[in-house]
Amino acid sequence: MFDQEDRRMLREILERVKRIERQLQNRYTIRVTQENVMSLGTIAPGSTGQFGAVLLNNGTPDTSSFVPSFTFTASDPSVTFAPATTDASGGTIPLAQQTVMSVPSTDTLGSVTVTATATDPNGVSQSGSVTVAIGTVATPVYSVGITQLA
Repeated sequence: MFDQEDRRMLREILERVKRIERQLQNRYTIRVTQENVMSLGTIAPGSTGQFGAVLLNNGTPDTSSFVPSFTFTASDPSVTFAPATTDASGGTIPLAQQTVMSVPSTDTLGSVTVTATATDPNGVSQSGSVTVAIGTVATPVYSVGITQLA
């Protein structure tokens, strides 16, 4: 079978393979955000919400020259997507990585999960999601509070 030297060499090879696997592990993820957030992220039926996606490299925005191409999908089959024409992120997310989702006025699902998918520089498909409410956007109610201070 294997003598002691063969076993030592096999253990060493196994450790090298494990180190290589750790280095090759996928380090990319995607973060999806809702831009121009309306009341607590709620989108009223008959209106739109704008979303942006960013490829993350170990949890922070990827700063390499790689430019991801995102596809946006939703759990609600009645919503539609169109390319964003104005930058709602204030320059933090490229316009090409933003989309506008239209919610029909008849939508009654209560919430929608928006998912962005792209291929990372390693050729691996990555996706990220965010869930927002669909419903009536609450109108702020203001009042004055008064307190005796001294």
